[in-house]
Amino acid sequence: PVVVLSIMAVDDDTLLDSSSSKKDAHVSSSEELAALDLQLSGLISSASSSKSPSSLSTSLESALALEKKARLSADLAPTKRCALAILEMCFNAKDWSLLMEHVVLLSKRRAQLKQVVASMVQKVMNEYLQKTPNLETKIKLIECLNGVAAGKIFVEMERARLTLQLARIHEEQGKIKEAGEVLQEVAVETFGAMAKTEKIAFILEQVRLALDRQDYVRAQILSRKVSHRAFADADESKDAEGKKKLSSVVQPPAEGTPSLLELKGMYHKLMIRYYMHDDEYLEACRQYQSLYEDARKAVSKGDEANADTMETDADAETYLPYLQRVCWLVCLSTSGPMQKSLLEQTRTDKAVRDMLPAHHELLTAFGNAEVIGWPELDAKISKALEKEINVFGAKGSDVRERRVGHLKQRVTEHGILVIAKYYRRITLTRVGELLGLSASDAEKRICTMVNEGHIACKIDRVVGVVDFATAKGESPAAVLDSYAASVRDVVGLVERSSHQISREMQRHGLASKA
Repeated sequence: PVVVLSIMAVDDDTLLDSSSSKKDAHVSSSEELAALDLQLSGLISSASSSKSPSSLSTSLESALALEKKARLSADLAPTKRCALAILEMCFNAKDWSLLMEHVVLLSKRRAQLKQVVASMVQKVMNEYLQKTPNLETKIKLIECLNGVAAGKIFVEMERARLTLQLARIHEEQGKIKEAGEVLQEVAVETFGAMAKTEKIAFILEQVRLALDRQDYVRAQILSRKVSHRAFADADESKDAEGKKKLSSVVQPPAEGTPSLLELKGMYHKLMIRYYMHDDEYLEACRQYQSLYEDARKAVSKGDEANADTMETDADAETYLPYLQRVCWLVCLSTSGPMQKSLLEQTRTDKAVRDMLPAHHELLTAFGNAEVIGWPELDAKISKALEKEINVFGAKGSDVRERRVGHLKQRVTEHGILVIAKYYRRITLTRVGELLGLSASDAEKRICTMVNEGHIACKIDRVVGVVDFATAKGESPAAVLDSYAASVRDVVGLVERSSHQISREMQRHGLASKA
């Protein structure tokens, strides 16, 4: 029989890799590393001293040969030193295209060690990136490093930080959309090695760019990645045992990362932007309430008992703007259990009583069970209302007109709730007189509040009478059902009592009297 052998062309890397894979990884001694360092230093100086391209090419070929030998021996230390020496030669020559080419080449070589790829990316990012001659080269280098780091878990943090730099460059160029699209591709919440503060800062940057390009749906989705419990304890060292276990895994945050308390303030301000866009006043009020409480704690410095005596006018200016907006927003919010609780809490705050008299008048008007006259209220709060820009917008803007209209609407709704509390039946004409509206407008507001579930009533449009009787109790069918249930309970108790009496009489031999 004739045996035909097929001969395939195999490169040197494959042959060396297949032969070396059967051997144990080689670890260089200190003498071998010293000799290698001396050899690499000579190659670097030779490439730097000579301006001839051939000299650089020769040095790179020699270094690549040394890197290949160390890599196929799975020897980490010399492989890393050779790779970094190759990058240093390219950097010293100021040939950025050659540098990027060798970064990609070294990262894709067969049996390349993960630690070597990570060291190359970190070296270029931390030392070479800031020394690029122009912005175009810097962008190309960032994109090159991102390409190398893509899909590699061991350099996921470097990729996230590079992406953040690229997004900021796009933003400085006025390309908000491109910056947001670049940044949203990275999901840092899955990075186990990234510090909590750096994760939150990255996600908040994604939220901010989404709001800047008016993508409110995506901003809401991204904001849900940050839980309120993440800001519960600013001291991360409370769980010493858990921190000790993670100390070898979690890396320290990047330089310039805000503290947890600063991130909490950033989070609340971004959420205020989101909620105010949709006129969700109660949620925005809760965010301002948190900002106010944090600012008050910072002023008191933990001594809340003596906070009032220790505060100065400058201290009060740090938290009073937040408190003013809380007052406006709680009055703009639709009536409900949470709104009433927050209204009472704000109204009884000593800072509101002592420092914000106009706002206290407004809160008192909404807190009392009395009909509010808009002209009288407007005369008391007009000056404070004109100064408030953050809540109501600039003077003469559409936003201010809409939100002042909402405030008038809340005054009307408060009046209807008060009327429903004190009246069982009342004419629409009288309701209009109490609220300062026409009968038709009063009817529209009552119908809107019924649809929203704030009150329950019936309107007889023929005679023009509003019947609030159903709002004070249950419906007739529900009342009848409760009566029937009560009768069944009573009959059941009588039957059980009669049965027990009969048993006792039989036990003692007593005859029942008819």
